[in-house]
Amino acid sequence: MSFLEITSKAEMNHYLPQVWDLLVLAYCHVPGGLHYANPGEVVYKTDVWHLVIEESHIVAITLHKKKHGLKLVAMAKTRDGRGAFIDLIKHALRFGWMELSDKAEQFVISTCDGHRFIINGSYAHKLLGKIVWPSQHDTFHYRRKIMSQFKTKLLLGTPDFSFVA
Repeated sequence: MSFLEITSKAEMNHYLPQVWDLLVLAYCHVPGGLHYANPGEVVYKTDVWHLVIEESHIVAITLHKKKHGLKLVAMAKTRDGRGAFIDLIKHALRFGWMELSDKAEQFVISTCDGHRFIINGSYAHKLLGKIVWPSQHDTFHYRRKIMSQFKTKLLLGTPDFSFVA
């Protein structure tokens, strides 16, 4: 099993068919779905990919864009990639940040030590550069509109907070 960090668009294009298939499968049942219209958008709108490859097959991926550090923007795994996927998420929490909801939030909190990386919701507006509303549940969650629907979200990880200064 090998871990790859990819920043080159040419390398991304090399792995794109496998990455796209994993993303489509992973997001087919997620409310709001995959936020990329086509495979080319995935390459164009991301900056760093973390892949775990086993016997020439990708088993887990996290895709990131540069925004106040590395923001995780998409993730997926194969049926056999659970362990590798957990490792990628733990890495993403230590060296970047993410915005999650629903099942992904529950998984990262309970399985990937995400509870150690919760960010107060008061930072959401500045980190995301988007309009957010407070949640009625606690000060960590917030609500925002995503693809015509309101979602309750949570920030986790270690962003670059230099914008706060």
